[in-house]
Amino acid sequence: MFESLLSLPGAAGVYNEPIMSDIPFNTTEFATAEEAEAYDRWFRAKVKAALDSHSPTFSHDEVMAKLRKVVETQRATDASDPLAS
Repeated sequence: MFESLLSLPGAAGVYNEPIMSDIPFNTTEFATAEEAEAYDRWFRAKVKAALDSHSPTFSHDEVMAKLRKVVETQRATDASDPLAS
């Protein structure tokens, strides 16, 4: 099903880009185990804080609608400003 995606330019596996099966399971971006453990603690704390947060949430559609208005407003401002660009 997904084999056709691998033939797309920029897809993993094309142009000698690694795909997940090419990366050893024990590969890490950290120089030491201590760095990896510190990052893991930090990441887990961030996730826990986000899950425990009572701040308001917004759906994807709500955020996209707000951003569309921002972009439209900016485009209108730029189009009406002779000094823009």
